[in-house]
Amino acid sequence: MNKLPVWKFRSIEEMNQAVDERQMPLEARLRAVWSWAGAVVPPLGPRGVERYRSVEEADAIRSERERMRSESLRQRRV
Repeated sequence: MNKLPVWKFRSIEEMNQAVDERQMPLEARLRAVWSWAGAVVPPLGPRGVERYRSVEEADAIRSERERMRSESLRQRRV
């Protein structure tokens, strides 16, 4: 079982400084993971809201995008 560490602080300022020092590397790691994921996995589609004339048109466009995305992923893995 993993145990959580216990920290002791002498003042609020000391506690705030320790929290800031621990959070910065986490934020940097999260940014790195998201940038890596954005480079590895192609986007699902264009950003924003799109309007379609019918449900059938929306389904056709969605199916085509899914096909193109899976083809792109397949080519990257080979």
